[in-house]
Amino acid sequence: MFLYGQIGCLIFLLSIGMVISAAHTDNFTYPVDPGYKDIARNPNNTILDVCMFINRHSNGRLINDFDRAAVAVSLGLNYVRDNLLPDNVALNMVYIDEGPECPEKVEAVNLALQLYDRGVRCKAFIGPGCTRSVQSLYDYVQYIEVPLIAFPGDGMGTQAEMTEYDFLSRISVTHTNTAYVILKFIALFNYSNAAFVTETSNDFYNYMYQVSTTIMRNTNPKFQYTMKFKTFSVRDGAVKKQIVNLLEEIQVSARVVFLMMTGDLVRKFLVSNKSVQLQSDRHT
Repeated sequence: MFLYGQIGCLIFLLSIGMVISAAHTDNFTYPVDPGYKDIARNPNNTILDVCMFINRHSNGRLINDFDRAAVAVSLGLNYVRDNLLPDNVALNMVYIDEGPECPEKVEAVNLALQLYDRGVRCKAFIGPGCTRSVQSLYDYVQYIEVPLIAFPGDGMGTQAEMTEYDFLSRISVTHTNTAYVILKFIALFNYSNAAFVTETSNDFYNYMYQVSTTIMRNTNPKFQYTMKFKTFSVRDGAVKKQIVNLLEEIQVSARVVFLMMTGDLVRKFLVSNKSVQLQSDRHT
């Protein structure tokens, strides 16, 4: 996994809050509570620090890239201001940029503790997006008893049942849903031999694979023997050769293939089909 080494936490005190950046110092406009500036002028009003862990500049590697989500966050803050918050309460948005890839597991807690040392008292955490960061940060939020809204923390549930995370909230569509959709698809078409192939350098699809295959194996123990579960990584190089080798192995028994990877890699699989002569009338 990509190692950051030392993450330099650059503090930018803005009139609209705080941004801690792990990698970039561009002029990106971070969403804010529209009422913060006026409400903060009165010392008798209430200001709530909301700490949002984000990832930027991933160039499509992360589904939770904040560069694509910022507009939605801005709309959400506008809605909260217009419909939910009292006139004497404002949100001070504090953004913590973890960089373009998922950092090491402990980094989220380190950054949260740095915020505390600087006097920021987070009343809620939004993010991180990367599962291992959520797992790490959850121990901290459980200790201080504040909510954590994962962004999305899609691999949560592999180490413990979701019912044990009392302070965690996520979007409703997760990898668990994906697993049950796949199970229904297999049952509907009576597939007894399928292959699941995942490219593991992408955290989103790696966790999709882990959660989905774990649920499928637990649902039907026979799947361990009748289904093929294969992984590869672009970091190992020779991607085309890896794909061809996988397809040659898959075609022996599998009739349906589930590809958990980026669109670019899916296209490489489709192009490579011809070289190993996977027949479209026998394989899906």
